[in-house]
Amino acid sequence: MNQGKDILQKLLDIEMGRLEVAVRIEKKRNIVFPETTIIIRDIQKLQGAIEKTQAGTPVPPGGDGDEGAVSMEDF
Repeated sequence: MNQGKDILQKLLDIEMGRLEVAVRIEKKRNIVFPETTIIIRDIQKLQGAIEKTQAGTPVPPGGDGDEGAVSMEDF
């Protein structure tokens, strides 16, 4: 289970970097990219999945019907 959490954390780190770049570009160009919203949603999903693994709740492949459920297939 810890290996899964480590992978989720690495993915979260990548998405956080992408968000930082996207926000910087948006500010520089004074526009809003719809992709930034997708990055934010991915971050929220990853954070939720990490919280579930920390709580000992398995994150099943394909999710559990919960809108916040995450599977590695989501990425």
